[in-house]
Amino acid sequence: MGANGQRVTSLVGALLVAAALICVPVAFRLEYRKHTLSGVPWGHFAVSADGRKFHVPRGGGPVEGRPQVPMTEEQYRHWQENKFAAWGWALAGVSCWMAGVAVLHLARRFRRQPTSHPPGRTTQPTAPAARPFPG
Repeated sequence: MGANGQRVTSLVGALLVAAALICVPVAFRLEYRKHTLSGVPWGHFAVSADGRKFHVPRGGGPVEGRPQVPMTEEQYRHWQENKFAAWGWALAGVSCWMAGVAVLHLARRFRRQPTSHPPGRTTQPTAPAARPFPG
């Protein structure tokens, strides 16, 4: 890989990592907004079953056995919209992070190694021919 290819590859990798560092906070902000707009407390999740919309605590047994707090249609809509938006941004962030790290690793691995011969010379100097022993 030439010097320009090395620079371009490193730049692409760095931009992918930077994009990941932007996507992840956006995903967290949408997750926070999901809970705020829908009124679902942290540690709970929204459920739509049999035409009813409610939220229940995470963990435990089946949803039917947990305390169910009713939700309005608008609250459930806010939950769903922000849930999918947060997932999308989180997926983009993880994808950019993994791609950026992979590109930077490849750029580093295939970096052109410096040569010890002077510029313009295409072959390594050879050792001088051995002299025969004086006899």
